[in-house]
Amino acid sequence: MLIAIIAYFKQHQDDIFLVGGQINLTFYRAIPNEHDVLEFIEKTRNEVKAYLKERYAVFDATTTELDFYSRINWLREKEVISPAEFAEYKTNFDTQRLL
Repeated sequence: MLIAIIAYFKQHQDDIFLVGGQINLTFYRAIPNEHDVLEFIEKTRNEVKAYLKERYAVFDATTTELDFYSRINWLREKEVISPAEFAEYKTNFDTQRLL
């Protein structure tokens, strides 16, 4: 019994945990292989970032300045957008407000 427990924990020492969403995911680093696992995780992260940008970085005529800046600040704090993207969104918003 002790050997089985040790074997179980040793086997899962190198797992990769993807946290921060609604559920936490665990990936086995070597199944199917490390490259495929890391590539899948990177694709997943990119898709989540694209979704969050699409959802929170858009604005229209009814969007208040406070609301928009709060949203892009949150995206920057969560590292969804870079400081350069933050400045670009801010400039676009300010420019559209002047038109």
